[in-house]
Amino acid sequence: MIKKNRAVKTAFLCLFLAVLPYGTFSLFGASKSKGSEIIVRRVDSNQLIRLRLYLDGKSIGTLKVGNTMNYKVKNGYHTLRVGFDDYYRSTEVAQFTANNSVHVFSVTDTSIVLVNEEPAAVDNFSQLMPQGAAPAVEPGIEVESETTIIDNAVRAAFDKSTKPIRKRGRKIAVINVDGDNIHESNFVLEELTFLAVNSPKKFLVIDRRLFDAYRAKNSIGVPSYENDFLLRYLGSLVEADYVLTGRIDGPGDLRRLRVKCLDVDTGALVGDSSEKL
Repeated sequence: MIKKNRAVKTAFLCLFLAVLPYGTFSLFGASKSKGSEIIVRRVDSNQLIRLRLYLDGKSIGTLKVGNTMNYKVKNGYHTLRVGFDDYYRSTEVAQFTANNSVHVFSVTDTSIVLVNEEPAAVDNFSQLMPQGAAPAVEPGIEVESETTIIDNAVRAAFDKSTKPIRKRGRKIAVINVDGDNIHESNFVLEELTFLAVNSPKKFLVIDRRLFDAYRAKNSIGVPSYENDFLLRYLGSLVEADYVLTGRIDGPGDLRRLRVKCLDVDTGALVGDSSEKL
């Protein structure tokens, strides 16, 4: 009987030691790590180039115009590159530290920008709150993030500015977005281009690098939101029917995204919008 009891105890102890590494977090009431994720969205209009993504030097896939990629990553320090035919022909590098977080990137054939960084979702809302603290927002209520607000403002501004264009297949040039924050301005510019490329009105979107080539050749500066003459001139050089331009201005709660659409031939203000940011 004593030997039998000893054998049972030994078997139980072995079983406990075997499952201990997998059950430690559960035993002490903590949740397992959710890990991290990157979301990469391509927003340029260059249909001729297929972009390849490299995470820490390793290819993780390709992106066509308008595509989005989701990819799980381990917590820690990482680098993200966007390249063409091989790793060494690459655009700018984005560096980030993953810590149970989600990182959203906006990429083009010439740039990569970290648009947003936020904690990964957790199963239990109370895990985000200090002991004994009450949540500022009730669980289940969706709160708009800063990125969502900007996305909605850009879409609304684009729709209102281009709504008066009735004919499909018109040539449109998205030229510039003025603003104090160059990363924010570039993001809005790329989003406007993305919306134009994917519009149901089938716009023929002119690659902005044509403008850059003309400006460099003729020593022309970047046209501002107010300079209708230069905007129309650049539009006429690439035979555009309309030019789309924007500006981000205003302090605090008065910040606005303003987007307007000009008829290149007549100079008429076809569409105008002002959206709160």
